[in-house]
Parts: sequence; structure tokens; C-alpha cells
Amino acid sequence: MAAERDPSDLTIPDILPILPLRGTVVFPKAVVPLAAGRPASVRLIQEALQGSRIIGTVLQRNSSEDEPRIQGLHSIGTAAVIHKALQQPDGTLRLVVQGLGRFRIVEGVQET
Repeated sequence: MAAERDPSDLTIPDILPILPLRGTVVFPKAVVPLAAGRPASVRLIQEALQGSRIIGTVLQRNSSEDEPRIQGLHSIGTAAVIHKALQQPDGTLRLVVQGLGRFRIVEGVQET
């Protein structure tokens, strides 16, 4: 695992991978434990761990939706840095993130 960086030294990129959250909100500067089980969320986190470790966290409008689209998310989210991630035996991830700052979703960009 990479050494933790001071969050105040990080620059939030203009384009963020978005992690939809069910019933949890990450606030700027808050350190929050999260669990990720959806395959798309696990892939997103694994890719972020290989790069800047910065993701966008956004609350879903409907927590029962399994694959929310951009319209199913609130328009304001919090950029967060992944401090720790632990793969569970069942394939899910447990992570600790720290909020960096708020952002507004202007448009969705689908990466293929």
C-alpha cells in the first residue's frame, strides 16, 4: 500500500471516477469507512488505487438501484482520497477515504 499523502497537497482533477453511495455521505475533511460490493464499484476503486487514488463520492437518489446512471445521483458530491483498501474473501472491498472538497456534476463522461 502506498504511503499516505497529506490531503491538502492533492489536486482534485477535473474528471473524476464516480463512486455511487447508498445511505452514506462523505463530507470534506471527514475520514469515512466505506464498503464496496458492486462489481463496477470494485473495478473503479481498483483502478483508482493504481492512479491518483482520488474518486468522486456521490449519494444515490434511490438506494435500491443497483446500477445508477448519472440521473440517479445527486448533483453535488465530495472528492475523496482513498487512504486504505482491503480486499475481502467474498470479493468486496473495505476502504477508508478522506473527503477533499465538494464538486458539482456538470456532465457525465462514459469511459469504455
